[in-house]
Amino acid sequence: GPCALDATKCIQPCSQKRTDCDHPCAVPCHGSNCQDVMSNCMAQVIVTCLCKLRSIPMICYKLQNAISFIKFSNNLESKRESLDLIISPNDSSVFLICDSECKKNARNIKLADAFDISLTSSNLQTYYSDSLKAYAKQNFDFLLLVEKTLLDLMKSSKNIIEFKNLDENKADFINRYAACFKINSKSVRNQNQKINMSAEINRSNVCTPRPLLTDLLRREFPVLFPLKSDVEKIPALPSSTNLPMSFADRIRLSKKE
Repeated sequence: GPCALDATKCIQPCSQKRTDCDHPCAVPCHGSNCQDVMSNCMAQVIVTCLCKLRSIPMICYKLQNAISFIKFSNNLESKRESLDLIISPNDSSVFLICDSECKKNARNIKLADAFDISLTSSNLQTYYSDSLKAYAKQNFDFLLLVEKTLLDLMKSSKNIIEFKNLDENKADFINRYAACFKINSKSVRNQNQKINMSAEINRSNVCTPRPLLTDLLRREFPVLFPLKSDVEKIPALPSSTNLPMSFADRIRLSKKE
């Protein structure tokens, strides 16, 4: 929108297009040229594999860094595998590498066609990348909070929830896990160089991942994350943590019990 006309400094995100990726500048309102104040682009980009089974959201600047790394790497094949990305021959598109699940799905589709069987999304399990599982394993308490918040959002009458003052790792995790619920998220860097994120639900498209990431980790690491017979208590976080109100309310309730 237009800049604030009163004495208060305008802090709306700049809507001018960036020259490197064509996303909005998004830096808080500034009087100078965008090139002089431009920071890393925090816009979300969805990257899929060629067969469209796999898809992950990535932060724009991280994707651009990965593409540059692949292009200028001497050992191209190993770098592609480590980054899980391939670039089309004409450098116009980037894709995730199809994996064993993609091959399995392709075989299932062929069998379904041969026997006239209908395959629906309920037949398919959610794919979690190794990096997503690794972060969740190391930050299981945070996973519990995020997962419960997303599930609560699906059950509530609200269509949007906000997460404030996140570091890049937490924002990236929420971004990628929300995508598993078919929940769209947007990120913008605030004046403190932290990340504010909003997650918006489209009720005609949203779905619960099968299995949930918590259930998957408990199955794969039963000693680290044992199943609990009673209702799981949401872990308390330091009072200084700046989290969405729904997080804070839940934490206060758990402390009263």
